Amino acid sequence: DAILIDKSDPYCAVTVGELTDQTSVVQNDLTPVWNEKMKFFVAKKPKDMLIEVFDYDQIGKNESLGSVTFKFEDMFETGESFEGDLDLELKNGKMKGSVQIAVKCRMFRPVMLEIKLENTEKKLANKMEECTATVVALDESEKLRQEAIEQLTEKEQEVIRKAEELVEKQKAHEGELSEKEQQLLDQAQMIEGKIQEIEEAKIALKEEELKKQEAETKLSEAEEEILRKAEELREKQKANEEANIALEDTESKKQEAE
Repeated sequence: DAILIDKSDPYCAVTVGELTDQTSVVQNDLTPVWNEKMKFFVAKKPKDMLIEVFDYDQIGKNESLGSVTFKFEDMFETGESFEGDLDLELKNGKMKGSVQIAVKCRMFRPVMLEIKLENTEKKLANKMEECTATVVALDESEKLRQEAIEQLTEKEQEVIRKAEELVEKQKAHEGELSEKEQQLLDQAQMIEGKIQEIEEAKIALKEEELKKQEAETKLSEAEEEILRKAEELREKQKANEEANIALEDTESKKQEAE
């Protein structure tokens, strides 16, 4: 929409980057209302938009009635919009009327880039799920190990503790172990086998519990199915009883009529 001063046949031209579009011409109007939408798709983000109002002339050159440069600033990054009046300025610097506009900016990324980003996001999400599952599995494994160690005798627990200290000592000094220390490690290795057996037994027990829960769930579903069918039978029986009553009423009325 525009507010002009002199009589004219105005139209508005808008330029963004190297693209220009214009409105229709409003005949003999000082306050034209175009209410037209324009869309500009440019490869490079523009800094501003030139808005210029012209007086249409069928014979001669169209005369400029004023122009204004609208700066986008950071509208593409923030996604903000603008709606308001802008003063039109002549080439001599004088102000001449105003134009009302509504502007909305959006940054489009190439389709292939969008697809690649989407795939990357999915891969990252899957990696995060894998990492989370790994951490949970490690925590569960460590928990099982601690539970298994707690079932060892105090002497066996002491052997395990000393064996861990020896391993750390060997890593720190990179020296060879004495015969006694090696025997301790061998003994610890045997106990580790015992720990593993306990862990495997616990895992097997959990698997059995899960199977049992699954079987109970299936049984529950079967029971629900039986109850559902029983309810259907009750509904059918009720419908039959109502039909019989209606039939008896009909016969009774028939006999009374005779």
